Amino acid sequence: MADPRPKLQLHFDINQTILVSDPSVKVSTKEGLNIAIAKAAYLRRKDGAPLKMGHPPDPGFLIWHDGTAVDIGERNYSEHNSVPALVRSVIRVSTKADPGAAKFIGQPPEGCVSCYDLFGRDRCRKWVDSGIGKIFQPVFTDLCSHLTWPDDVPVVPELVVQEDGVNYHLLVPSFFNLIVRLKLQGRTFNLVLRTMGSDLEPVGRAIDAFCNEKHPLFAEPMKFVTTTDVICKNATHWTMARDGDKIQLHSGVKTEGSVHGDVRISEHLEAAAHTIGIQDNYQHWRDANYLPAAGKPMWLTVSDFRVHPIFFDDNIHEKEDDSIVCVRVREDPSQPFRQLTGEVTLRLHNITLVKAEIIQAILDPFYFLDSVQQCEQNMSRMRGKPGFLDELYELPE
Repeated sequence: MADPRPKLQLHFDINQTILVSDPSVKVSTKEGLNIAIAKAAYLRRKDGAPLKMGHPPDPGFLIWHDGTAVDIGERNYSEHNSVPALVRSVIRVSTKADPGAAKFIGQPPEGCVSCYDLFGRDRCRKWVDSGIGKIFQPVFTDLCSHLTWPDDVPVVPELVVQEDGVNYHLLVPSFFNLIVRLKLQGRTFNLVLRTMGSDLEPVGRAIDAFCNEKHPLFAEPMKFVTTTDVICKNATHWTMARDGDKIQLHSGVKTEGSVHGDVRISEHLEAAAHTIGIQDNYQHWRDANYLPAAGKPMWLTVSDFRVHPIFFDDNIHEKEDDSIVCVRVREDPSQPFRQLTGEVTLRLHNITLVKAEIIQAILDPFYFLDSVQQCEQNMSRMRGKPGFLDELYELPE
């Protein structure tokens, strides 16, 4: 009997989604954790005036989103050892999550800006070392502990990154846990790695090492699953080319050639027998001022219940004019794909688009699995909603 559940087509950004460090801009693991904390820590002005991204005022004008002082010396006794809550958009957290020193809230109050947006990446590389970010040192220590490769477990070079004599997990274990759990559930799925950096090769080697049963933390469950279809081969690394509304995939391997157009690329991704790695076009996205229409394309045939694409990326934002995934939709295979507006794209959040949160992926081994299950539930609700196709087809002429 055929499995009635859809095939999951899981697109994963790499940096700050499954990989903490960012080799393309020389961000180490510790610096990546600093940046992740700064992205989730929100500030506002004491006087209620708006904050301008990239133009931080003197710290004396700032308070945390909860109204507490940024200067530790000014915090009262009850606040002194209390770390301000970080922001997360994740809907639910598994009972396996270990928040440690971190506390969390949902959306930040009106008028708040993240420390990362306010101070910029370079100042946030060592965010918890000094200044107002120092209050988050306990959170940073917890995250480092979760990412450190166990001392009593043999080191697998493809699965670790060594910095200052410490071995860290190259990819967050929750990513591998997702693969194992989906396999144990008998799900059909394929992975598509999506990056604008140059990290496909080390990530591919890590996935292959995992598939070859080299990851000691997953030795037991790997006895019961087969992951030959998850292997990431160099031949499956592609480059995405964008020219206006035209899209092409180019392979670095002569025998693979190129794939042109929405329909063929969509079919190519669906039929993939292994994990595919795609280097998307950062220049195209930047030149378009980071509009989602110029970002990483993803294809959705809404009447096709056989395939459910889900895209994880930390640069998926709740903004119609600043996000990274370009959703291209058709109702059925007889129609051409059309590009969703940024406004309509927002309606697909937690259905086919997930804003990846690396802190949650570190603390919660079931973060990705729970997110996939939530997307499936929301997709079922969307498809059962009268008029949902009309909403998705509010497109520009």
